[in-house]
Amino acid sequence: MSDILKKAIALGLGITAASRDKVQQFVDELVVKGELGQSESRDVVNRLIARGEEHRSEIKRMVQEQVRKVLADLDVATKQDLEDLERRMTAASTASTASTETVVTPETPAPPAKPTGPPSF
Repeated sequence: MSDILKKAIALGLGITAASRDKVQQFVDELVVKGELGQSESRDVVNRLIARGEEHRSEIKRMVQEQVRKVLADLDVATKQDLEDLERRMTAASTASTASTETVVTPETPAPPAKPTGPPSF
């Protein structure tokens, strides 16, 4: 029985790379060898798949955390940093454009026209 448990644990650890078909194949082999009853096989498959999903989720979480730490250590701009910068640049550009435009109203004379001929030296 300990051999079956070792195989199941090894499969459970490697389940992130194995498909449900591989798990089913493994359990079917145990049933054929008489090491596992037919009635237990479905439950074993479901438990191994669930365990694999748990491992996959945990590995994903750990990798994401490590990536965040490395990016923070390297002082890499985050998506939020870039979005904030874009908003500030848009606001500055809008303010700059608004301050350089001359609005001509009936009370405000138009700026003098620039000469259109060739430059005089």
